[in-house]
Amino acid sequence: MGVAHDPCDHSPRVTVAAPPRPAVVAVHMGYGHLRAGLALAEAAGADLLSMDRPPFASPHDVTVWDRLRTTYERLSRRTGLPVVGPAYRRVLEVVTAIPRLRPADTQREPSLSVRYMASLLAKGFGGPLVAHLKASGAPLVSTFYAAAIVAEAAGVRRVVSVITDADVNRVWAPADAAAGATVYAVPTARAARRLRAFGVPAARIHRTGFPLPREVAGADGADARRRALAARLARLDPRGAFALTAPDARALRAEADARDVARPMEVAFAVGGAGAQVELARRLVVALAPRLRAGTARLTLVAGTREDTAARLHAAVARAGLASAEGAAVEVLFEPTFEGYAARFHRRLADLDVLWTKPSEITFFGPAGFALALTTPLGAQEHANRAWARRLGAALDAGDPRHAGAWLDRHLADGALARVAFAAATRMPRHGTERILALAAGA
Repeated sequence: MGVAHDPCDHSPRVTVAAPPRPAVVAVHMGYGHLRAGLALAEAAGADLLSMDRPPFASPHDVTVWDRLRTTYERLSRRTGLPVVGPAYRRVLEVVTAIPRLRPADTQREPSLSVRYMASLLAKGFGGPLVAHLKASGAPLVSTFYAAAIVAEAAGVRRVVSVITDADVNRVWAPADAAAGATVYAVPTARAARRLRAFGVPAARIHRTGFPLPREVAGADGADARRRALAARLARLDPRGAFALTAPDARALRAEADARDVARPMEVAFAVGGAGAQVELARRLVVALAPRLRAGTARLTLVAGTREDTAARLHAAVARAGLASAEGAAVEVLFEPTFEGYAARFHRRLADLDVLWTKPSEITFFGPAGFALALTTPLGAQEHANRAWARRLGAALDAGDPRHAGAWLDRHLADGALARVAFAAATRMPRHGTERILALAAGA
């Protein structure tokens, strides 16, 4: 109930300012951190700030970030090379290694990466970002560890650190993880246990789920999601093998519109930010060529923001004799900016039936309701993402893409594609974005 204003009351009016929007900060170190940050920034009505670029990075900071990014991307891309690729893959596994999860509070000792961060802080690393946070008074929502650690070390008290994988490296928490006030938003129970092992108090760890963009979380509403999933189950389970064993899925499948069921199967292959898996994409194009020519499938090859990757994918399409099918049966998805790419890709996810991808952050996008076909993980975090999705029954191992045609035939017949799509849509959390922003409001 409102309060009436007394016209005789001449006391000064007090205006209560609205709380500032959060400063959502990411780093260009892989799409996962940017994708999470963009979803949060758009939901908060804020800009996505880049800690590794001016004006929030000093010239020294930019040099450090460029060196780190170049090293990681070169290593990641070389894992896809013939002959030497496996050796580079082993190096990447060592670089990203996460120890076995032992009982709580037993992994407090700072790692080499934690000590490196401390040395950067001593040189004023992150100073421009800290100055912005203190001037604005905005809470920080960080999707990369460095921003949260820099802010806490500088005395910024309203910090939310968003973990973007199912498990987490020691570098995500400062040397004295028990001190400070940073609040952690994690997508999985394992990530929460890992932070506890580093010494982070349980009261500062919140299991929120991954921050999904509105297109994936279901901006069109529950009815639209239900209609899309019903048709997808019918397309992915043409013989009803899965439906026979799952009454809820059987009832949903029965609601499918025949016109939607008759659409070609929508398949995509996401290469990844460093372009490491172009050769796998080339093999997939060749394997699916008969379906693409027959019009029973459509394929989207996701190049992201890398023009060189897009050129290699176009060449792969041409070598497979499908150049004339580009724009109809085959599409190479490329945009020069991350924002443009993400907008197109996230809209595309809502229409997909099957997504071939390494188990990166895209693993958490299963609530869109597609079947996840996971390629070989790159690094410890991706192994953890794969294990999490498999435990939920929401993903299949894709195997060699040269045999993708037979793989699809087998799993269309046994209902496995429909089974994992249904599990992803119904078991994976979809409300991470709003939960994280609620944390930021109360941080």
